[in-house]
Amino acid sequence: MEELITNMVNNIQMENNDMIHLDIILSGGAFNAIYLVGCLHFLREMERNNKIMIHRISTCSASSLVALFYLTNNIKLFETKIYKMIVNNFKKNKKYIFSESDVMTIFDLIETTLYEVDGLTEYEILKKINYKLYITYFDIKKCKRVVKKKYKSLRNVFETIIKSAHIPFITMNSMMYRDRYMDGWQPYIFTTRNLNISITTSTPTIIEKKQLFIDLLGIDKIKDSIVLKNNKNKKNKDKILNGALDIYSFFCQNGKHETAMCGYLNDQSITSYIKFNSLYIFSYMLCIFLYLYVFIFKVPSSEFMKVSLVKSFLEIVKSVFYCFIEYCCL
Repeated sequence: MEELITNMVNNIQMENNDMIHLDIILSGGAFNAIYLVGCLHFLREMERNNKIMIHRISTCSASSLVALFYLTNNIKLFETKIYKMIVNNFKKNKKYIFSESDVMTIFDLIETTLYEVDGLTEYEILKKINYKLYITYFDIKKCKRVVKKKYKSLRNVFETIIKSAHIPFITMNSMMYRDRYMDGWQPYIFTTRNLNISITTSTPTIIEKKQLFIDLLGIDKIKDSIVLKNNKNKKNKDKILNGALDIYSFFCQNGKHETAMCGYLNDQSITSYIKFNSLYIFSYMLCIFLYLYVFIFKVPSSEFMKVSLVKSFLEIVKSVFYCFIEYCCL
């Protein structure tokens, strides 16, 4: 795979031989995060060849974890161990992806790799991440969308990733993480969209910067985000290669045309714009609903929820949902 990606990058002819300065925006996508591995391997090789420079990465949900690996130069760890652990956890738990202990096991492995294998200190790790990794999540109790870019510790990074990846009753067996946090659904769009002022000399230099959006929830991939049936190791490799080929195709065209996964937000099509903003609106509506349901009307703790008929109905709904997960996704 490494040799193939190296050859693909060598085939890319940059327009006017200029380096492209990028902010990367990664959509969520649950188990489709494996597609990102191919994309990010390709982008890493592009950086090594001085064809691009990545300044910031905006993420939400599963892409926040993959971006952490990219910024700490550990994509291989996600590809070979972490992704398999996540899939196996889902198959083991059947009704949801993680238990608290599953999450801690994964984060302990990441810590061990960064501290002991890579020999990094927490200061060095945070230097690679702060103001470069943007993670979006919802704080339901405050009914607001939060974008975090500065972290006090590695554990603070982990905690933020869990908040951003918590899909109600799917990521973990609870409506909200710590009774108040939920998946960000859509990544933050940088407001400094085109220009970045870099003072490297006595005269300010204006750098043109593009926003590359990588979408993991296209029509051809949305089923893969949660359905793992027949998901053999070979298929994972196919998805990694699919991601690499998609972004290769994008750069072969000098970014002038969107591909299934990649496109510049500066030149976003109407279809992509509508799709992105529809999910954005849906996520806010869900946030408002949960805010009213839990914190204003306090339905979960009300007498209404104790009525036997209501309890029976909810148990039936829960059973149907779990059956769907087990028989359609696993």
